Amino acid sequence: MSCPEKDRIKIRAFCCQQSAVEAYKMAKTMKLNVPENLDIVEVKCTGSIDVIDMIRAFEEGVDGVIVVACHEGNCQFLSGNTRAKMRVEKTRKLLEELEIESSRLEIFNVASNMGAGFSKITSEMNERISKLGKSRLS
Repeated sequence: MSCPEKDRIKIRAFCCQQSAVEAYKMAKTMKLNVPENLDIVEVKCTGSIDVIDMIRAFEEGVDGVIVVACHEGNCQFLSGNTRAKMRVEKTRKLLEELEIESSRLEIFNVASNMGAGFSKITSEMNERISKLGKSRLS
């Protein structure tokens, strides 16, 4: 039995066009499990994601946020993924100050050929957020 739309958790995934989007497409082509409640937001580089983008996602009713970047040392824009990592850590601290579990936000690194990896991280995040339940902002 499926849960009503309003009770269903939502996860937003900010995905690097060079790596994560391609890994997502591979996962779909391989018919691997990718949660249906995943809202994919393609970004040129995860370094372009700011703290406000992640906080705004929660304000918009998202229950979990994933930043899916390329591997460190493999960023087309040199250090976008390391900037993203620092911003995720900063946002996690802000979430704690707002009394929202910081575990609702995570950053992962994948290569474009990691369809199985993309499936695994999104499924694990979906399970984590399902256990936490709806965010108090949603």
